Amino acid sequence: MLKKCGVIFLIILILISILTPVAYAEKNSIKVNLNDKFLKFSVSPIIREGNLLIPVRDVAEEINAKLEWDGINQVVTIIRNYTIIKLQVKNSIGYVNGKMVFLQVPPTIVDNRVLVPIMFFSENMGLKINLDNENNIVYLKDTGVNY
Repeated sequence: MLKKCGVIFLIILILISILTPVAYAEKNSIKVNLNDKFLKFSVSPIIREGNLLIPVRDVAEEINAKLEWDGINQVVTIIRNYTIIKLQVKNSIGYVNGKMVFLQVPPTIVDNRVLVPIMFFSENMGLKINLDNENNIVYLKDTGVNY
């Protein structure tokens, strides 16, 4: 009887330890709303050094930006209207229309997807950004202005 109670207790303890992080992650996951539509991402956005990084392809496709990937040099090029952004994975230096810019945090790769800082991306792609920290929602609005 005592052995049976110990086994049941152990099973309950394992279930709690497995399910708690999942519930916590879902509760605290970050949502991105672009032009009043919640985006579905191929990989979840991450926070690195206080900066939110998003899968660039998922958002770029929604705003009709063209993406090019140089796998050898790990450089992603984002083209929209008159703006060309070049970013290299693990490099805090990028280029906007040929001018060198510094990123607070470098792009990274998660599950074969390039994630870039949302603030940098939105500012250079003509997206207005508003944060709802209480509900973990980032609102992006396409201003139509993109240099």
